[in-house]
Amino acid sequence: MKFERERLICFLVGLYTGKNPNVTASDLVILIDQHLINSNQPGLDKTDTVLLEELVAETMYLAMSKHGYINRQQRRQHKI
Repeated sequence: MKFERERLICFLVGLYTGKNPNVTASDLVILIDQHLINSNQPGLDKTDTVLLEELVAETMYLAMSKHGYINRQQRRQHKI
């Protein structure tokens, strides 16, 4: 159940940022929270916020590595 909820939240991040690339982080949280509530699920909580922070961090690492600012070895050192 938890895994499915995390996948849904990640999907919603992609959906709403794809529809509006200029959406702010606070508006994105509101949109996701509203979607979850409309789907008869509990709104975002503390553990979901951690998931969103990890998603942003992974996206930043991916973008930085594609542009040559950080390589795989540097990333592993930073994660430890």
